[in-house]
Amino acid sequence: MSWNANGIFKRIRQGDLATLLKQRDPDFLHVTEIKGAPTGRNSMQLAAAFKALGYCHAAWNWSVDTPGNHGSVVFCKYRLHVSYGLQTDTRQSKGEDVDGRTITCSFKDFTVVCTYTPCGTKLQPDERRKTYDSRLRAHVARLQARAGPDKVFLVGDRNVAPRAKDCSAHPTVQPGIISCRPSER
Repeated sequence: MSWNANGIFKRIRQGDLATLLKQRDPDFLHVTEIKGAPTGRNSMQLAAAFKALGYCHAAWNWSVDTPGNHGSVVFCKYRLHVSYGLQTDTRQSKGEDVDGRTITCSFKDFTVVCTYTPCGTKLQPDERRKTYDSRLRAHVARLQARAGPDKVFLVGDRNVAPRAKDCSAHPTVQPGIISCRPSER
């Protein structure tokens, strides 16, 4: 399961995370837009609470430049192997995922790529979004070539509205809405 929290510590204080876990009881939870880093007492308390619920594995990927923005985390009840960022070749390029947007979780029989795709700007899709999308496609293709196309799953917040009716204002009325442009779909 993947969930955009728009601030994980805020969602904990409001009780939203507890409600989600109680209602859904996922074995695997990917949380995007955590807006925080796993440092200090709060993160230790969070890890202890998740462990008490059976989530024995946690993988944090937060924004290096601005820890209060972006970031993602995976909580899982099963053993997994984790890699961070978009590994488009055999080595991780330095600085490729400074926003903490991608966590790849490999299990025995399949792989889950968890992503929190950056938005474009109001004027046009920016180069950061285009570069990220291109690297994400290459990352997934590399994993599929190794494991098979039916063994790799992409989950997360792609910051896209798949249909015009999913946009806050119809694109024909207000063209160029972020996440509603054809280039972002």
